[in-house]
Amino acid sequence: MRGGKAPRRSPPASGAASPLRIGQVLRLLCEDLAFGEDGVCRTGGYVVFVPRVLPGELVEVRITRAGRKFARGEPVRILRPSKDRVEPRCRHFGDCGGCTWQHIRYEAQAKAKEGLLRALLKRRVSEAAGAAVAPVAAMAEPWGFREKVQLAVQGRPGRPLVGFYRLRTHEVVDVEECPVQPDLSVARALAVKRVLAARRVQPYDEATGRGAVRHVLLRGGRATGDSHLVLVSAQEEATGLAAAFRDLQSLDPPFSGASLNINDRETSVVLGRTTTPVFGRRTWRERAGGVEFEIGPTAFFQTNARAAETLVEEVRAAVGSSPSARVLDLYAGVGLFALTLAGRVGSVTAVEAHPAAAREGERNARANGIRNCTWRTGPVERVVADRELGRFDVVVADPPRDGLGPGVLEGILRGCRPRRLVLVSCDPLTLARDLALAEARGGRVVRVLPVDMFPHTHHLEAVATVDFGREAVPRHPRPPRPDRGGRRDPPRGPGL
Repeated sequence: MRGGKAPRRSPPASGAASPLRIGQVLRLLCEDLAFGEDGVCRTGGYVVFVPRVLPGELVEVRITRAGRKFARGEPVRILRPSKDRVEPRCRHFGDCGGCTWQHIRYEAQAKAKEGLLRALLKRRVSEAAGAAVAPVAAMAEPWGFREKVQLAVQGRPGRPLVGFYRLRTHEVVDVEECPVQPDLSVARALAVKRVLAARRVQPYDEATGRGAVRHVLLRGGRATGDSHLVLVSAQEEATGLAAAFRDLQSLDPPFSGASLNINDRETSVVLGRTTTPVFGRRTWRERAGGVEFEIGPTAFFQTNARAAETLVEEVRAAVGSSPSARVLDLYAGVGLFALTLAGRVGSVTAVEAHPAAAREGERNARANGIRNCTWRTGPVERVVADRELGRFDVVVADPPRDGLGPGVLEGILRGCRPRRLVLVSCDPLTLARDLALAEARGGRVVRVLPVDMFPHTHHLEAVATVDFGREAVPRHPRPPRPDRGGRRDPPRGPGL
């Protein structure tokens, strides 16, 4: 085996004893995929995580990190490729940290995500929870789906780098293409880059804290054709910034609107607290579930509009249709679930911590003629602890990546006493934690639908339905699948 012996001068990993040494080259068999970017290999029971490799592949790996519990390596050669390996569509694959699964056949990606979720729930929740995982809702067309694009800016005046971070770094890969975005979005991003270069706007430097533009944020409405540009800057009066906005206003096709967000803090958080409209519309619009939403430029809304429709249909099916039902929607945002449920139930109470998002939700309710949805503003954990909140038949929750906040589930069960909890999750690990807690409190996981909102990445959305058995709840019918070009069932095959 070429390079099978460790180089003589290669130092061992610091601190912990390891059976491997940095720089050592080994032949390893990839056994599985991890929740993340890596394949799982082993040598004598010792785990080596290797990116861009697939189960069943024999690979030559150079060790880059080695510790007591596991090591990391980089693939040198694929000696025996998997049948699910494909040529990545994007030229930046491997450098860009965005789409780390582009080398996997899409049907295999989707089934892998389903399998990983099922195994995780069996291991961390229960056999029944794992068995409740439904076939994955995959995308009929897994390209051009991102209606929100967040690009980092580095470089120097006249030569900006605009793109995505290299994996596990804050080093920007300057991108010229991005096939997971619509073509128009890519063209607009490149146009913004040219304007920033021509006007010599200074990119922000994280190391020194100097400079102006930090990020470019593009928002788009798939159903409406709306578009909105947000430039995130550390300075409001930066050289060339006003001229750049004038140039951007004259682009063809034009943006529906543009805003300036000021973030002058030393932080990795993208958006600052202040957003000022610069030209055009102050908001952008999207339609989902028969409701039109008007959304602020920095407000949260699902990135993939087609997958968002799948989430809405699954939540509707889980909640059911009853003119007397009371529904509580937690972490409601601008009202994606609250407003698309309102026409099917007696009333909806939406809870949102951010006042601006709650105001947008109320405005969207009025604009769509929805009168049975009321809003409560405040931290979810505080609102559900309010004894005057009352009882609800069903609680819907769409928390951030951290999952349900401390005490939220206890507050729901103690005060709201629902028959059913519908939990929308963007992180399988926190979903498993929350479902385990729900089962410990007497819940029964009856269905979990994995939704592939982010093809070519390891990320996975899911909708879990948990019954608490106080009253009989009929099994909800299977919701419509996302558009599959005529296919009724999800693609079958190996597979985030």
